[in-house]
Parts: sequence; C-alpha cells; structure tokens
Amino acid sequence: MTPGHHPGGAGDQQVVGADDVPARPPDTAPHADRSATASPRQSSPGAAPARRTSPAQQVTEQLATRTREILERPRVEQSEEERAREKQVVHECRYLMRLLSTRRRSEGEMRQRLAEREVPADIAHETMARIARADLIDDAAFAREWVQQRRSLRALGDEAPRRELGARRVDAELIEAALADGQSDEERAAAS
Repeated sequence: MTPGHHPGGAGDQQVVGADDVPARPPDTAPHADRSATASPRQSSPGAAPARRTSPAQQVTEQLATRTREILERPRVEQSEEERAREKQVVHECRYLMRLLSTRRRSEGEMRQRLAEREVPADIAHETMARIARADLIDDAAFAREWVQQRRSLRALGDEAPRRELGARRVDAELIEAALADGQSDEERAAAS
C-alpha cells in the first residue's frame, strides 16, 4: 500500500496530506477535527467519515442516497391497458401545451378543445389535472390579459370582452374582476 492511499478499489483516489492528519480515536466526536473536510469521493463506501463534512457535502450525500433508493426500488409492472392510458394522457397534455404555447387559454376553452377531439372523460379529467398541477391554468390572469388587450387594441367597451370571455367559459366573477381591474374611478362611475 502506498502512503496517503487507503485500501479499496480501482476507483479510489489518493488523499492528499493524509499522513499529516493525526488518527482520531473511534470515540471522538466527528466535529472535534475542524481543520479539514473530506469529500464524499474520498471515503470508501460503507466507511464512517473520518472528518466533518460541510453542509453542502451533506446535502450532496443525502441526494445521492435518495437517488440510489429510488433507482433500487422495484418497478411496478404496468398492464398494457395502463400503458396505453398513460400514453393517451401524455399525448393530450402535449396537445394542450402546444395550444398554450401560442397564447394563454382558459380552463373551459381547453376542456372544450378536448371534447371536440372526442377525448374520453377519464383521459380528459387526468389531462386537465396534470395541466393544473403544472400551474398552467389561471383563468383570472387570462381574463385580465384578454380585457387589457381588447381595450388597448380595439378600444372596446366592457360588453364585448364580457361576451368573449363568457364564450371561453370563464367564471362571471373573474370576468367582472378583470373588467374592474385597470379602470379609473371615472370609468367605474360611468359604467355603473
């Protein structure tokens, strides 16, 4: 064995200055030696750390352990039917994401698109649930943007955006909030 090298395998690395660090008795607390920190790669698997590790190294080690646990977990076999269902849900999610890439859409509008494609109800429900979990549905923001665009580009009053948002199945409460947003006090007074 060469000085400064610990036994292990072909992937072990040489520890620089290991001869200079005094050996610590096994009952000594790990935090007693603050002079040096060990890298996770410098200790052999299964061996107790000889030196205190930094918080970043601890997080790295925890993540590596968690990743190993996930990779070693036995996989649950899916039936052919479950695989086909998952494939269809992913296909519909991609379709909705393509729609969302052009402009923001309301939840009702996306549901209507799925219905027009004759997507089965259970697939449509799961697709919308995944889109919602990804925070891609925000009817309030959609309504605000719609009203703002219609007011700035077409100088429309409130009735046209109200009708258009209703056709896109946005809740009436969200429509009224969007119409009230951005109005001056005089405009609100004139509207009532």
